[in-house]
Amino acid sequence: MFRELVHDPNIGWMQLAGLMLRDLANGITRPERLPSRQLVFRSAMYGLVIVCFAIAARLFHPGNYLGVSVIPIPFLAYIPAAFWGARISGRFSGGIWVCVVMGAVSSTMVLWDKLLFNNFPFYDAMSFIFSMLIGAAFCVVPAMIGSVAGVASSQVRAPR
Repeated sequence: MFRELVHDPNIGWMQLAGLMLRDLANGITRPERLPSRQLVFRSAMYGLVIVCFAIAARLFHPGNYLGVSVIPIPFLAYIPAAFWGARISGRFSGGIWVCVVMGAVSSTMVLWDKLLFNNFPFYDAMSFIFSMLIGAAFCVVPAMIGSVAGVASSQVRAPR
């Protein structure tokens, strides 16, 4: 259906964006559309891969660079994760759910930074909260890109 809407000349990009946001809201608020346990488990494992990557990057090179900046790499991992989630579920919201779970797991890196490297780069609770919100905002765009691509290429029809 998404593929048909993209090619429909009567549907504008703003209408399509509105449909995607409604699908996201329905996917989050309806219990029957919540992700399966298997999808949540795999998403959590994907989040652990991000944590392991971040720890390895800190161990091998404690600075900000490993030839290229290591900061955007975990954010870019949200594109294939959302793509996979959207293809598996057949829904835009499925890709977003994968990224929500993955983000929750990978956000534990703040704790691991403190425990493993004695580094807590925040001065107070408010700066910590704002930093987490900024990190989440950076993940939204790659998650949406992956979800759109996953739904557009999916052969699975989402149940109604």
